Amino acid sequence: MVMGPSAPAEAAELELRDGEHICLVGNALGERLQHNNEWESLLHQRFADKSLVVRNLCFPGDEPQDRIRSQNFGSPDDHLKHSSASVIVYFFGYNESFADEAGVSKFRQQIIDLVNDTKSKDYGKGAPQVVLVSPIAFENTGDPNLPNGEAHNVRLAMYTEALRQAADETDVVFADVFTPTQKLFEDSDARLTLNGCHLNADGYAAFGPILNQAIFGDGGPTSVDPKVLAEINDKNFHWWHRYRAVNGFSIYGGRGKAGSDGTYNNTDVMERERAILDQMAAIRDARIWKLAAGQSVPDEADDSNTLPFITPKTNVGIPNDPNVKRGKLGSLDYRTAAEQQKLFKLADGFEIQLVASEEQFPELANPVALNFDNQGRLWVATMPSYPHWKPKTKLDDKILILEDSDGDGDADVCKTFMGGLHQPTGFELTADGGLHCRTARHPCRA
Repeated sequence: MVMGPSAPAEAAELELRDGEHICLVGNALGERLQHNNEWESLLHQRFADKSLVVRNLCFPGDEPQDRIRSQNFGSPDDHLKHSSASVIVYFFGYNESFADEAGVSKFRQQIIDLVNDTKSKDYGKGAPQVVLVSPIAFENTGDPNLPNGEAHNVRLAMYTEALRQAADETDVVFADVFTPTQKLFEDSDARLTLNGCHLNADGYAAFGPILNQAIFGDGGPTSVDPKVLAEINDKNFHWWHRYRAVNGFSIYGGRGKAGSDGTYNNTDVMERERAILDQMAAIRDARIWKLAAGQSVPDEADDSNTLPFITPKTNVGIPNDPNVKRGKLGSLDYRTAAEQQKLFKLADGFEIQLVASEEQFPELANPVALNFDNQGRLWVATMPSYPHWKPKTKLDDKILILEDSDGDGDADVCKTFMGGLHQPTGFELTADGGLHCRTARHPCRA
């Protein structure tokens, strides 16, 4: 028997208390809400007197019992406790739906077990309230390279109903967003997803009111206050860099114990930076509450009272430096490019020529990838932010273009093609003159 979603009219609605800490947990539908913040804006505008805190703990691909993380990242409970979760909004059902009808019963039981376990916990504010959000529908984009969504929606309807049944059995709130997004896609002339299953920016703007209504019922604003939205964008930018800090191996992994003299190690320094990011997010929470209530705030957040950064000791040589014995004594004596060229040992018939250096172009700091285009220009990705972005500094990793304007083989001009990036680990030039780039947060194209 194939199950489909029943009418959503009798769904319970979430009632919020003052100071709730709302944590989003689950798959990409929830994860991408922090980059498209219309829903959270409407939430704060609707409950401007509640001083709500929202933290996004979602990861693409997460399932109720399968949440793959880096070594020592911390358990789901660890992060819910860190965020003092009092309301947990779960986003599950899309990935699991590929198990089709045979997997529905297992999925429903996994959700029931998860909810019962969640309700037994105390993350600092008592037993949390729980919301189960269904998957959205699959959009027929009309693109012949993508599925039309018919088979997907049959499966998604089954898993939506399984979530409804699990919510009924465990007495928690169920938010049906499958039914209204199916209608949204059918009625819209504009494409609202990237690929049928992941909402684009317009899709998330339309999804915000739908999710708001599904969780809280009718009422509340339908238009987003741009000032509230901008502040939430800034808060979630800082939270993302805290929760999804790149190069975790240098924070809580094996390289975290590395240090110069035993005074501080990587973990000490970078966990302090994450604590500062927590504080910066909280500062922006307070600004959001004021803006949602119609009050004014200064143009810039005041981050002057956060914890101080830890400044580790250098390993550059000093008298009796312990690094001498470890063979890790540092030096500030750097060879020039010309001096380094003299040290190359080349096979017969080969020669080496310097095209560009950081001496000539300081922007070349920390180059990580390069390529030549069909005009002979050298493209370089740089990431001086490595190993991760330091709070309160300008995030400005780049894609550079170096041009040889006089044809002598040396670069004469350095142009910034793209700036404001975060760790562009690689890029590919395309036949149509474009560029595909992979950054720490997401792919981009120019």
